Amino acid sequence: MPILQMTMNGNWELRRKAREKLQSGNLPTAAAGTWAGAGSGAACALCELPIPHNDVEYEIEVNAAAGVQVFKFHMRCHYVWSIESRHR
Repeated sequence: MPILQMTMNGNWELRRKAREKLQSGNLPTAAAGTWAGAGSGAACALCELPIPHNDVEYEIEVNAAAGVQVFKFHMRCHYVWSIESRHR
């Protein structure tokens, strides 16, 4: 789905969830690195659903005091996180 169409369709529930997780500190506001590849079956950091092997999985790394943290997202969830994290 084109990015403009994703934006126009809203993704309101995902955007609300992203804002909540960003505000509570459960999602980072920036990444030190971003990669994409085949889904691993891991849970998405935003929607918490598994990322199937036939989907694209985005992985971001964040440098934290306790070391590097990794967050995995569906493509759409990563897009929503990236939009919402810019507003922080």
